[in-house]
Parts: sequence; C-alpha cells; structure tokens
Amino acid sequence: MSPSSLLLERYFFVKALLEAQTKADPKAFNSIETNVELSRAEGKPRDYLISLTVRLLPHEESQPAYLGEFVVMGFFKVHEGYPEEKCDNLVAVNGASMLYGAVREMVANLSARGPWPMLTLVTANFVEDVVKKAKVKKRS
Repeated sequence: MSPSSLLLERYFFVKALLEAQTKADPKAFNSIETNVELSRAEGKPRDYLISLTVRLLPHEESQPAYLGEFVVMGFFKVHEGYPEEKCDNLVAVNGASMLYGAVREMVANLSARGPWPMLTLVTANFVEDVVKKAKVKKRS
C-alpha cells in the first residue's frame, strides 16, 4: 500500500436532514441524487474545496422509511509530486468518495436511532459523473 496523493484536511456538515416517514413501506428503497461542486484556491492550485450534496428521495412512487438531504464540505490538498494535469480528477473522484462515506456514516448513525431499521446508503461510483460534471472554480 502506498499513501494517497490526496489529503483531506477537514470536513464539516452544512446540512444534515433525515426525516422518518410515518407511513413507510418497509420494502421501499430510496433513490439517491448527488451533486458535486469543486473549487480551487486562488494562488494555491493544489488546495481544493468540495461541496457534496446527497438527497434521499423516494424511488418512483414508493414511500421509503427515510427521506433527507445532506450537504458536506471538505478541504483537500494534493501532494506536490502528483501530476498537475491529473489533480482535478483526483480530487473530484476521490474527494467526493471520501465525503460520501461521511454522509453514509451520518445517515447510518441518525437512522439507527429512528423508528425504522438503520439505513445504509449504497456505495457510489463518482468516476463517470464527477469527471463529466465537475467544474473547477477559483476561490479566494
């Protein structure tokens, strides 16, 4: 194993909302919608900020046990030895994956104390979606 070229400096939740549904169908499952925003610090091309939004929505017309929305932000730094032309993709894919893991843990913790069984989010693959959608903005 070699250490990652991506360092998560810190993260925090801007929004954490999980609503237990009173008339849930125990067999229903959620649709999960994600949105990733990526920005780079002005004058520091290896310092990034990622905002990840995860929405737990009903799948089609079902009524799952929990609905919610989570917004988490993370500050990341890319190692100096990593190729500059690959930094955006590294941060977008791996950074979003790290933050999604934090959301997954938060959902599990909150739902474990709810009226329905604990909800564990499915794993996510950000490779295709993030690389296509991520727009790097400069921040001051």
